[in-house]
Amino acid sequence: VSTAAKIARSHQKRPIQWAEVFDEFGATLDKSTIVHVWKLSTNITEVVENGYDCLVNVGYVADSWYLDNLDVTWAQAYASDPRATVPPHLQTKVLGGHGEMWGETVDGSD
Repeated sequence: VSTAAKIARSHQKRPIQWAEVFDEFGATLDKSTIVHVWKLSTNITEVVENGYDCLVNVGYVADSWYLDNLDVTWAQAYASDPRATVPPHLQTKVLGGHGEMWGETVDGSD
């Protein structure tokens, strides 16, 4: 993880690390790191309070951005604000969210 982050920074890029990296190393990560919060147990507010920017998509919940979560309508997904649980003065640290999809769940009905 550390080596990959150094390589990214050597190319003037910011590394994006999964929540597990923040959960393990906390505020010792280089502040250029973007934390990808994807699980409910990672506290988004703690991430941004420690000075990190983050991307958010948290699990298969009612407003999930997982594209293979077929229980969520497009209207629900678009209405979801990834900054909703973050105090207003820290919301700029939430760069946004993203939709992902597990390929093994995709079939002709999708």
